Amino acid sequence: MGASKKQQFSESQLDSARIGKAIASAARIAILQHVYRHTATTNKELLPILSLSEATVHQHLQVLVKTGFLEGDFFGNTHAYYFKPGVEPDLNKIEWLLVQ
Repeated sequence: MGASKKQQFSESQLDSARIGKAIASAARIAILQHVYRHTATTNKELLPILSLSEATVHQHLQVLVKTGFLEGDFFGNTHAYYFKPGVEPDLNKIEWLLVQ
């Protein structure tokens, strides 16, 4: 969506759309639930949980990074993902989904 198109929507509408994109996939919901329970995760840790290819899991993680829910850091040769600091207001909006 171009910058000019975003101007016609309120911040609340854009924020809701961003959150909607993050939870629009069952795989992304499962990732968010896993991080909610375990504080952090890795791509490899998610593979047996999701039963998806490594590339697909990576794509879902990237959507969650782009929508502002997760961020990641390298620890040695492992890339760990965790909730982005300041994401608590968004998590509160979808807490009903995370605790299932």
